[in-house]
Amino acid sequence: HERRGLLAAGAAAGLAAAFNAPLAAIVFVTEEMQRIFPFHRRTYTALIIASIASAVTLQMFAGARPLIDIPVSQLPTSVLPLPVLLGAVVGALGVVFNHALLAAMNAVDRLPGHIWWLPACVLGAASGLLLVVFPEAVRGGEGFVLKLSSVNLSILALVLLSLLRFSGSVLSYASGTPGGRFAPMRAIAASVGL
Repeated sequence: HERRGLLAAGAAAGLAAAFNAPLAAIVFVTEEMQRIFPFHRRTYTALIIASIASAVTLQMFAGARPLIDIPVSQLPTSVLPLPVLLGAVVGALGVVFNHALLAAMNAVDRLPGHIWWLPACVLGAASGLLLVVFPEAVRGGEGFVLKLSSVNLSILALVLLSLLRFSGSVLSYASGTPGGRFAPMRAIAASVGL
């Protein structure tokens, strides 16, 4: 029972250090591991302390700076309602993402056992083709977000990019291929935001 709590605390510490985001690590681990670790005050306390200690240690060695340093210009006050609207849109997209992820995982689970490999192969072939045709749709998260901030893409390209990253992340996670969810969700949010 206690080991499960420590496992959750260790996972939060790892995420906090990897992404320099202790609060996001706490929320993510609590959400992802809710069936695995016990929901007790001590568990939450350990999770929070481990996450914050990890982020503080990271900042002591690497410095206190954002993981992705994007130059930001000052916004005029007339456009301040737009970030609120964007937050609502991305929040709704997060709900859609969760539903799509669960539906895709259920669909993969219903496949006959002798073709367990098929979703991963189809996804690999599609990713290879996209790497040649539209590489922004399949490249890594941090570099992608930085590149997005300096490249002019059309609205159609951004919509296509968002849809491809969204479906690629959902299908990658559902089929069990390594692709993660944390960094891909940031990349999706960045392309939708832009």
